[in-house]
Amino acid sequence: MRSFLFLYLASFLSAAPALAASFSVPPALVEQMGRLRGSPQFAERVQAFDALVDRLGRLTFAPLEEAIRGSRIDARRVEAMRKEAKGVIGVQELLRRRDVEGGYSLGLSLARGEYAMLSERMDLTPWAQAYARFGIDWRSEPNHTAIFLEKIRASQKPIVMLVPAGMSRHPNSVTTREFDWFFQGPERMRTTLFVFGAYSFLTPEMEALRVKAGISRDAFRALVMRALGHGPSSWEQGL
Repeated sequence: MRSFLFLYLASFLSAAPALAASFSVPPALVEQMGRLRGSPQFAERVQAFDALVDRLGRLTFAPLEEAIRGSRIDARRVEAMRKEAKGVIGVQELLRRRDVEGGYSLGLSLARGEYAMLSERMDLTPWAQAYARFGIDWRSEPNHTAIFLEKIRASQKPIVMLVPAGMSRHPNSVTTREFDWFFQGPERMRTTLFVFGAYSFLTPEMEALRVKAGISRDAFRALVMRALGHGPSSWEQGL
């Protein structure tokens, strides 16, 4: 398995130098793995990996206004957020922020992992860890949403909500209830950044390339985190 990883790292170095510069791979290993690139046994996987790395090197994020329209949130609520919240921003601006580190994140824990990756990238505590920290059991506490949100607001730490697209289609979801809670009083959103477009930068095409390249979800996550400007992951450090 490690030989496959090193092959991919060598491929990564040649396919996307700007991203690969942060990897510390010995030059002799790069040369050795470069020779393996020509082997028919690896050619198809390497080609898929090259395409994946190239795509990650050109990550695109939905423009803010487009992402807001995609959320299908009522215009009056958008106006209230712009007026009362800490900010209404897109992912690209979020990645430039340094004033949210150590705060809390809210959002959907989808299979592709955007919520978890952005939370880690921005040094935010995800909702599941925060629930555990405050000793709240969402399975047995009927009013857990309000209790949890009051706790994180009382902490005075930044709150970042990654707003899903089409939220109005899921009125009974926990994320929708959390979102609704902020509109029960303007003071509730004053430490909150609402981020739009957080669930569209990883595409089905990338997942197909990951499968074709034969790399694990952990390896894919490490590559995405690097593309987002994060340092070495715990997975990389364990190699």
